[in-house]
Amino acid sequence: MWRIFLLMWMAGAILVDCGNTFAAGPRESTGATDRAIPAYRAIAPFASERDYPGATRIALVIGNGEYGGNSHDVIRQNAPRDAQAVGKRLRALGFDVTVLSNATPAAMQRAIGELRERLTAGGVGLFYFAGHGMRIGGQTLLIPAGLDVRSPASLLRQAVDLNDVLQAMHSRDGQLKLVFLDTCLDNPFAAAVAPDASALPPNTVVAYATAPGGFAADGIHHGIYTHALLRALDEAPAQPLMSLLANVASRVRDVTRGEQSPWIASSLTASAEAGNSAVKASAAYVASRDDTVVTLHSRGILPKDSSEQYEITFWNSIKDSNYPGDYEAYLKAYPSGRFATLAHARIDRLRAAASNAPAAASPA
Repeated sequence: MWRIFLLMWMAGAILVDCGNTFAAGPRESTGATDRAIPAYRAIAPFASERDYPGATRIALVIGNGEYGGNSHDVIRQNAPRDAQAVGKRLRALGFDVTVLSNATPAAMQRAIGELRERLTAGGVGLFYFAGHGMRIGGQTLLIPAGLDVRSPASLLRQAVDLNDVLQAMHSRDGQLKLVFLDTCLDNPFAAAVAPDASALPPNTVVAYATAPGGFAADGIHHGIYTHALLRALDEAPAQPLMSLLANVASRVRDVTRGEQSPWIASSLTASAEAGNSAVKASAAYVASRDDTVVTLHSRGILPKDSSEQYEITFWNSIKDSNYPGDYEAYLKAYPSGRFATLAHARIDRLRAAASNAPAAASPA
C-alpha cells in the first residue's frame, strides 16, 4: 500500500512542477527587478478578467469610412460599424476602450499619442483599424478619414504608418501588444509589392485581414474579417490567441472562397507560439447572412487603370505644387519612376528657395 501512496505523491509533485514551468513566461529586465510574465497572458488575451488577473488591457479602435473620390460606398457604413461592434465586444471582455469613427489625420495621430501615454505604465495593448489601407514597399499605411482617394500625394503624406503605431504601443513591461487590421494591403502605384523587412517589437502580434498585395472584402454589415473576428470573440474568447486567429482566418478563406487569405506577423517567444499551436482550430461553423460577400475589393485604394497610367495621373496632380512633400510622396510611390529625376530637382529647388527666403522683420 505504501508503494501506491509513494507513486501518487511523486506523480502529484511532477504535475505541480510542470504547472509552474508552464506559468513561467518570458522575462524582461525592468531596470530594477526581473519580473516573470505569465505565458497565458500572451496566449489568451481575451479571457475573462477572472481568468486574466492583474493585467490592464487598453484598446484603441478606429473605423474610417468617409473618403472622398471613388471610394467604395460599402465601406462608408461598414467600417465605422466595425469599430463600434469591436469596441463594444472588447469592453465586455474587460478592455478599457477608446473608439473613433471617421478619424481625420490629426485625430488619428492624437489618439495614437494618447495610447502611447496610457501604455507607459504597462498593460496589454490592442489597436484595431478598419478602413482603406495600402502597402508601399515595407510600409503598411492606414488612411485617415476625410482624404480624397483621387489625390495620391495627399494619401501618402497624411497616411498613418503602422510602424508608428507599433512604436507607440511598445512598452518595457513585456506585455502583449496586439494589432488587427481589416484593410487591403495592395499597392495602387506599382504591381510589385516588396516584403516588409522591418522587425516587430517584442511580444507583438499583427493580424492582417489579407496577405501582402491582397484585398479585403466587405459583407452586408461588417468587413468579412471583422465579422469572423466578432464571431470568434463571441463563441470562444478564452481560447489561445493563435487558435482564435486560425479560426478567424479559416472562416474568412471559406466565405471568400480563397480570394482573401489572412496572415499573421508575430514576435512572440517560441514557447508562447508552441503553447498556442497546441490547440487546433475548428474549421466547422454555421454560415450566417452576414457572411455574404458584397464587395471583394472594397478596402483598398483602386484608382489605377494601369501602373503606367496612374503614375502619369499622380505626376499631373502635383507638377505645379510648391510643397516638397508632394514630390517626396511621388518618390515614395515611384522611387525609380519616369519623373524621379525631375521630382528630386523640384525638391532641391523648393528647399533652396525656402532657406534663402529673407527672415521676417523683427518688431522694433
